[in-house]
Amino acid sequence: MNESCPISEKRLNQHAARTNAVLVIILLFILLNTPHKWIIFVLGVDFFIRGFGNPSLSPLNSI
Repeated sequence: MNESCPISEKRLNQHAARTNAVLVIILLFILLNTPHKWIIFVLGVDFFIRGFGNPSLSPLNSI
């Protein structure tokens, strides 16, 4: 189901948003329980691209 954004008329795909949220939570869980610190870089790049660029280009969005 697509909801509209309260600020603009863009339609939001709830399934994609929830999938991205689950991926971020899984990556954070892996980060906290393993020595793989490169995950911080992946999450940082992903949030930077979503916040300042085109969200369709984010690494987690392409999964």
